[in-house]
Amino acid sequence: MKDFNFDKLVELEDLSIGNNAQCSHQLSDAVDMLFWIDERREHLPWSTLVKKGYVSTKSQEHDVFQMLTNSAKSGSSTLFKSGNLKDSVKRDTVVAVWQAAINYKAEKVLAPKFHLEEVDVDFLNDIASLSMNTNNINNLCEILLSKGIILIIEPDFPSLGKDGCVYKNTKGNPVLSISLRYDRLDNFWFTLLHELSHIILHYEILDNVIMEDIERNDNNEIEDEANYLTRECIVDRVTWKNFGLTKNKSEKKLHELAKLVNRHPSLLAGRVRHETKDWKLFSNIINEVSLREVLKV
Repeated sequence: MKDFNFDKLVELEDLSIGNNAQCSHQLSDAVDMLFWIDERREHLPWSTLVKKGYVSTKSQEHDVFQMLTNSAKSGSSTLFKSGNLKDSVKRDTVVAVWQAAINYKAEKVLAPKFHLEEVDVDFLNDIASLSMNTNNINNLCEILLSKGIILIIEPDFPSLGKDGCVYKNTKGNPVLSISLRYDRLDNFWFTLLHELSHIILHYEILDNVIMEDIERNDNNEIEDEANYLTRECIVDRVTWKNFGLTKNKSEKKLHELAKLVNRHPSLLAGRVRHETKDWKLFSNIINEVSLREVLKV
C-alpha cells in the first residue's frame, strides 16, 4: 500500500458513524477516489484548476476531491478506481477533471424540465441555421436552456484531446459541453450538432457520459448514428452529391450551397476537407473567425 495521508478522510467523518450498507459503500467509494487522486497526482492540472478558480491554492487536494466526488455522484463521470493505470493515464486524468469542472458549472444552472419530444430533427435544423450569423453563438446557452439543455463552454485544459461531451444529470437535463479544442467554426458547430444528435437519438443511455473525439473514426454504432444525423442536418446527402464539392472544389459553389441550405460556409468547407483529407483546402474560410474572440474566452 502506498504511503498516503488519511487525514484527507476528515470530510467523511459523518460516514464513519454506523455500519449500514450505504455508509460502507460511500466510504469505500471515497477511499477509491483518494487513491485515484494519489496515483495520478503528477497528471492533475493543478495550475489550470487554480487559474480557473475551481480550487484554492491553500486547499487544492481537498477541493479536487470534492469536485471529482460530486462529479461521480452526478452520473457525469465513470467510476473512479485505483490501480491498473493505462498508458493514457495523463489524458484520462485530465478528461476526468474536465468533466468534473463541467459538472461543477452545470450544477449551478437552474434549468427547466427537459422534454425529449421538444428536441427533434426540426429543432436540430433550427439550431444549425443559426450558424449563418456568428453572433448567434453567444445566444446558444439561453436558447438551449429554454429546452432544458445545459450548454457549458469549458476550454483550456492542457492535453485534453476531446472536442465535447454530453450526459444527463440526476434531474434528467442533458448537459452538453464544448472544449474549443480547435478555434474554428466548423469544429464548433459540428461538435454542437453532434452532441444534440446524441440527445435526440440516445437520450436513454446518457446516464453515462459520451466523450467526443471527433477526429477518431471508431467503428461505433452510436457514434455512426450521431455522425449521420449531424451530416444530414448540415446538408442532406442528395443535395451534397448533386453539388459535387469534393470534385469541384470552388469557393463559388461552396457559397452557393451554403446559401441554399442556410448554413455557414465553414460547415461545408469542413466536410469537404474531411472527405478529401485536404486540410489546406478552404483555409481562409475555415479560419475566418476566431471562436475565442466571439465568446471572449
